[in-house]
Amino acid sequence: MKNIWERAVVLPLRFFLQPGTTLVDLGANIGEVSSSICHGSEDIFVVAVEANPRLIPRIRENYSKNSIFNYEIHNNAAWSNSNSSLRLSIDDSPYSTSSSIIEHDPLSKSIDVSSLAIDDLSNDWPRVSVIKVDVEGAEFQALLGCKETILRDKPVVTYERTKGDSRVDTLLRSLNYKLYLSNTLDLMTSHNSGDENGIYNVLAIPETVNLEVRKKFKWNGLFSPKLMPGLYVAHVEIDPGVNCANGVGVWNLQDGYWETAYVTNIKSLAHFTNSTLLFDIDSPTKVEIRMTESCKHEHIIHCFTEKIDLELIPRQHHIPRYCRHGIRFLKRFLQI
Repeated sequence: MKNIWERAVVLPLRFFLQPGTTLVDLGANIGEVSSSICHGSEDIFVVAVEANPRLIPRIRENYSKNSIFNYEIHNNAAWSNSNSSLRLSIDDSPYSTSSSIIEHDPLSKSIDVSSLAIDDLSNDWPRVSVIKVDVEGAEFQALLGCKETILRDKPVVTYERTKGDSRVDTLLRSLNYKLYLSNTLDLMTSHNSGDENGIYNVLAIPETVNLEVRKKFKWNGLFSPKLMPGLYVAHVEIDPGVNCANGVGVWNLQDGYWETAYVTNIKSLAHFTNSTLLFDIDSPTKVEIRMTESCKHEHIIHCFTEKIDLELIPRQHHIPRYCRHGIRFLKRFLQI
């Protein structure tokens, strides 16, 4: 069964991950996201950086389960420089998803961790083609530590954008990156990236990559027609007056499992990133957009779904007009 979590991170990065290159996972947690990104790819070197020492054995376990054997794990905090002592506030949940260098909970346990800048190690790895960053508010510092690697290798980057903090946006745009919303693959603009949208994932693509995104409307409502394999995005409007601990997801009717899901307090589903579901279909099937667990499907006011086609378009080198005329003349002369 596929990993249903973080599909808006996994699916775009899987598209850009290249054979024989390196995937860098900053804030690896238990390694499920990087394992999912690597699924089906060949000869990938994985670098996992995770500050919480409790999660290191679980990363190794997940990599072993997913037949990932070519990797490095660093029990450090991804940062702008190496060998600094930082204070990590540890979340005691099984996945420690809220452990943070930046945000400290006075009721949480804290430990000292050593920092790591990716630039200090990346010369020894195959070319980095993908960087995933989810470090609970420290994304800017983590990417500063990757700046030389980014300039050299031009990887595709995905990062969690913290409400009110546009420093990573500015940094990557200064390095000639275009920014897309990971969950819809729309180009990020001032109209769809306001702070009222909360925390969401951004896909950053270098100028050396010419991406074409095409969308085609597929259906309105909760139940799909028969879908062919491919990438889809469901736009879901949820009743903002509902208050229960639940989520929304895409249920595979044929095989009986979730293609993707967000499980959280339903009020947080009001902003677009949690109610826009990016998912992929591996074989012909039908799906249903539904609430998870106990909440009623009537809490979904409206939804529609689109199919997404991604294509990398080769960039044509500019040829001066006089050269083009000369080439045409030469072809006529040689009768080719």
